[in-house]
Amino acid sequence: MLRDAVIHSLLQISDILEVVVQLPETYAVNFYCDANAGKHVRHVLDHFLAYLPAIETGVLDYNMRNRDSVVENDRRAAKEQLDGVVKVLKTLPVDEKCLKIISEIDVTNTKSDSFSSNTSRELLYLINHTMHHAAYIKLLAKNCDIDLPEYIGLAPSTASHMREIGHK
Repeated sequence: MLRDAVIHSLLQISDILEVVVQLPETYAVNFYCDANAGKHVRHVLDHFLAYLPAIETGVLDYNMRNRDSVVENDRRAAKEQLDGVVKVLKTLPVDEKCLKIISEIDVTNTKSDSFSSNTSRELLYLINHTMHHAAYIKLLAKNCDIDLPEYIGLAPSTASHMREIGHK
């Protein structure tokens, strides 16, 4: 169930890429404060690319990033990498494992720390992180008069609330 939810969150990024294909010049355009859809997509994928090997190694290093990669500027490369991540996620075992998390913790100094977690907790984080960046992309696209589907960037609890009140 959690694995399916993670895949559904990534499919929102895939849906974004499908809309952007109609206007390919918008993928790498800096809309606001040096932000663009490509950088957000790359950032989301970086987190998944850090997660996948951690299942084997037991160490998830969120400092592992691919800044300035081709994925930031090439929607097709992003779609290919995204499809690869989804394919791997579909085959992952669903058993829970302990993980050691490594992450930078301070913006004023280079300092990493490590924490204990597990695969389920990190998958939940990846869902929320993906939705957060999908919402940012949606806002950036709106500034360029690009309308993305209403469900893009909705938190799972917000989507449930909307279903409860009968909002489509």
